[in-house]
Amino acid sequence: MRNVSGVRTAARTADRTGWSGVRGKRVLVTGGTRGLGEQIVRLLAAEGARVATCARGAGDLDVLARSLDTPVYTRALDVTEPEHLESFVAAVAKRFGGLDGVVACAGGSRGGRFEATDSEDWAATWEVNVGHAARLIRAAVPPPICPSTARRTRPRRTATEPADGIESSTGPRGRTPVTGTAPGCPAVTPRASK
Repeated sequence: MRNVSGVRTAARTADRTGWSGVRGKRVLVTGGTRGLGEQIVRLLAAEGARVATCARGAGDLDVLARSLDTPVYTRALDVTEPEHLESFVAAVAKRFGGLDGVVACAGGSRGGRFEATDSEDWAATWEVNVGHAARLIRAAVPPPICPSTARRTRPRRTATEPADGIESSTGPRGRTPVTGTAPGCPAVTPRASK
């Protein structure tokens, strides 16, 4: 295997990398054609993961895909364009039958020296480094489960335990009845205390 600069690196094995648990996992990596992102794509692919990656340059993605021994799903896009990133996440999840992980490696900065950097440069830098990572995770995580309507796969919560993502307030005798709803869920009405 060769690293980004073309220098030959030691062959990695599951025993030596500690990455043996990724075989068969479905992982999306942004910024996968350069630097750390490229190395993560290469390592995941070498360890048997199903990998998808995106970057701005279609040519760079083609070079990466041809250099790997296993197929990698790629798409050229700008991660700061929310609809393109979200569409790619949905396409990867559909193609792979779900996602087991995402890695946000796209990044960079705009502007020059600190004193010469303006508000637009800061906003653009934040967007590519933080904004895209937040959207990537949000797009990849399944929607919240509505406690009142979801088929239960784990034991029910007691009446005094608030469900994740649901606001609550302290009721009589220190109990915490559910008094709100998670986004997009029907209203949950607490039972009257006795």
